Amino acid sequence: MMLESLRKVFLSGLGALSLTKEKLKTLIEDLIKRGELTEKQAKPLLEELWKKVQESKSVLEERIGTLVQKWVKKMDLVSREEFEELKKRVATLEKRKRSTPRTTRKRK
Repeated sequence: MMLESLRKVFLSGLGALSLTKEKLKTLIEDLIKRGELTEKQAKPLLEELWKKVQESKSVLEERIGTLVQKWVKKMDLVSREEFEELKKRVATLEKRKRSTPRTTRKRK
Protein backbone atom coordinates (compact mmCIF):
# COMPACT_ATOMS: atom_id res chain seq x y z
CA MET A 1 0.00 0.00 0.00
CA MET A 2 2.79 2.45 0.93
CA LEU A 3 4.71 1.48 -2.19
CA GLU A 4 1.65 2.24 -4.31
CA SER A 5 1.33 5.67 -2.67
CA LEU A 6 4.98 6.36 -3.37
CA ARG A 7 4.50 5.31 -6.98
CA LYS A 8 1.49 7.63 -7.41
CA VAL A 9 3.30 10.65 -5.97
CA PHE A 10 6.34 9.94 -8.11
CA LEU A 11 4.35 9.56 -11.32
CA SER A 12 2.23 12.63 -10.65
CA GLY A 13 5.34 14.77 -10.34
CA LEU A 14 7.18 13.19 -13.22
CA GLY A 15 5.53 15.51 -15.73
CA ALA A 16 6.76 18.61 -13.89
CA LEU A 17 10.26 17.21 -13.55
CA SER A 18 10.53 16.28 -17.21
CA LEU A 19 9.64 19.81 -18.28
CA THR A 20 12.98 21.35 -19.19
CA LYS A 21 13.65 24.99 -19.82
CA GLU A 22 14.10 24.24 -23.52
CA LYS A 23 10.68 22.59 -23.71
CA LEU A 24 9.19 25.62 -21.98
CA LYS A 25 10.86 27.91 -24.51
CA THR A 26 9.46 25.82 -27.35
CA LEU A 27 5.96 25.99 -25.88
CA ILE A 28 6.22 29.76 -25.49
CA GLU A 29 7.56 30.17 -29.03
CA ASP A 30 4.55 28.22 -30.30
CA LEU A 31 2.23 30.56 -28.39
CA ILE A 32 4.00 33.57 -29.94
CA LYS A 33 3.67 32.07 -33.46
CA ARG A 34 -0.06 31.50 -32.92
CA GLY A 35 -0.44 35.08 -31.73
CA GLU A 36 -1.55 34.07 -28.25
CA LEU A 37 1.50 35.68 -26.60
CA THR A 38 3.71 38.66 -27.38
CA GLU A 39 7.51 38.74 -27.25
CA LYS A 40 7.22 41.14 -24.32
CA GLN A 41 5.10 38.66 -22.35
CA ALA A 42 7.31 35.69 -23.19
CA LYS A 43 10.34 36.27 -20.93
CA PRO A 44 8.40 36.93 -17.70
CA LEU A 45 6.14 33.97 -18.46
CA LEU A 46 9.12 31.68 -19.05
CA GLU A 47 10.70 32.79 -15.77
CA GLU A 48 7.45 32.31 -13.87
CA LEU A 49 6.81 28.86 -15.32
CA TRP A 50 10.41 27.76 -14.73
CA LYS A 51 10.17 28.93 -11.12
CA LYS A 52 6.99 26.89 -10.68
CA VAL A 53 8.65 23.81 -12.18
CA GLN A 54 11.54 24.16 -9.72
CA GLU A 55 9.15 24.64 -6.79
CA SER A 56 7.17 21.57 -7.86
CA LYS A 57 10.38 19.61 -8.07
CA SER A 58 11.32 20.60 -4.51
CA VAL A 59 7.88 19.70 -3.19
CA LEU A 60 7.95 16.37 -4.99
CA GLU A 61 11.41 15.52 -3.66
CA GLU A 62 10.20 16.34 -0.15
CA ARG A 63 7.08 14.19 -0.51
CA ILE A 64 9.01 11.27 -1.92
CA GLY A 65 11.58 11.54 0.86
CA THR A 66 8.86 11.51 3.50
CA LEU A 67 7.07 8.56 1.91
CA VAL A 68 10.30 6.58 1.56
CA GLN A 69 11.14 7.19 5.24
CA LYS A 70 7.66 6.02 6.27
CA TRP A 71 7.92 3.00 4.00
CA VAL A 72 11.35 2.04 5.34
CA LYS A 73 10.11 2.41 8.90
CA LYS A 74 6.98 0.37 8.17
CA MET A 75 9.03 -2.35 6.50
CA ASP A 76 11.31 -2.35 9.54
CA LEU A 77 14.42 -1.91 7.39
CA VAL A 78 17.66 -0.66 8.88
CA SER A 79 18.89 2.80 8.03
CA ARG A 80 22.29 3.44 6.44
CA GLU A 81 23.55 4.67 9.84
CA GLU A 82 22.34 1.53 11.62
CA PHE A 83 23.91 -0.64 8.92
CA GLU A 84 27.26 1.14 9.20
CA GLU A 85 27.18 0.78 12.99
CA LEU A 86 26.51 -2.94 12.66
CA LYS A 87 29.39 -3.30 10.19
CA LYS A 88 31.73 -1.66 12.70
CA ARG A 89 30.52 -3.93 15.49
CA VAL A 90 30.99 -7.05 13.36
CA ALA A 91 34.49 -5.92 12.31
CA THR A 92 35.39 -5.33 15.97
CA LEU A 93 34.11 -8.77 16.95
CA GLU A 94 35.98 -10.43 14.09
CA LYS A 95 39.18 -8.65 15.03
CA ARG A 96 38.74 -9.65 18.66
CA LYS A 97 38.12 -13.27 17.64
CA ARG A 98 41.27 -13.35 15.48
CA SER A 99 43.41 -11.94 18.28
CA THR A 100 42.07 -14.34 20.93
CA PRO A 101 44.11 -17.57 21.14
CA ARG A 102 42.15 -20.71 20.41
CA THR A 103 41.70 -23.23 23.13
CA THR A 104 41.73 -26.82 22.11
CA ARG A 105 39.31 -29.29 23.58
CA LYS A 106 40.25 -32.86 24.17
CA ARG A 107 37.92 -35.42 22.72
CA LYS A 108 36.78 -38.29 24.89
